[in-house]
Amino acid sequence: MELQEIVDRFAQGIPIVDATTVTENLHRRSKQPFLRSAFSLRENQLVNEVTAWWGSEFSEELPNFSGANLEFAYPGQPGNFCDLVIGSVPEFQRKNEPFEWAIEVKRIQLVGDNGKNNDYGITKLISPYRKDRSVIHDADRLSTFVGARRLAVIVYGFDFSAGAEFRSLQACKRLRVSSNYSEHLATVLKFESPKSPCYRLDAAIDIAEIALRQRGLVNGSRRTRRFSFWETTRHPCGAEGVVVAWEISTSTHSCLESTSPSANGSN
Repeated sequence: MELQEIVDRFAQGIPIVDATTVTENLHRRSKQPFLRSAFSLRENQLVNEVTAWWGSEFSEELPNFSGANLEFAYPGQPGNFCDLVIGSVPEFQRKNEPFEWAIEVKRIQLVGDNGKNNDYGITKLISPYRKDRSVIHDADRLSTFVGARRLAVIVYGFDFSAGAEFRSLQACKRLRVSSNYSEHLATVLKFESPKSPCYRLDAAIDIAEIALRQRGLVNGSRRTRRFSFWETTRHPCGAEGVVVAWEISTSTHSCLESTSPSANGSN
């Protein structure tokens, strides 16, 4: 299976998960429920639900897929878990064969569930610091995974093209939820781009790729698929976005600490 096929399945599965998920998350402080939608799912929840649909509808692509393929322990690294491995876990372990793919997945969130600005989304994409557990950190860690023929990092996120403010308001009406969602989103979009309100991930993804390549972590060109489902969305802020993936090199391991000043104080 090629990386573009994996990206296509994720992009295809997100609208389906949005329409079918019964998972309800609560706000950590207020304990108020979020809307049931793909947008409101945590990263691991969306991966679980997309792959459950994928394994059911396209079983030949994910043979004998089960929960054992998710949060798979890094061989020889206690406490580290890979988001997804592709290949029949019992069969591959019994035969001591490598998996076809080991994949880390990262959600990048530009706005929160209420439509207000999220200050941490871009940090999760491009931060060079290990504490932020960014895409760069995931790729760096994944490059140490032994037991898979190929490695990849997948990024998915919801963003907003021109006209998203109007479409969000229409979604509020259809869903019979407060227009506060679209009003908050409109404020964010107008601040980002006053003349033509939009807020896309493309520029930040370009920067992330530069950082990945500078560290020698990327193998080949990135794979991309956009998605949009405003007509059926169950969240006024979560109806379009992008899935992006890079294949990670197994030949070069780059420690994040190597980009920092050395301990002797040199600049």
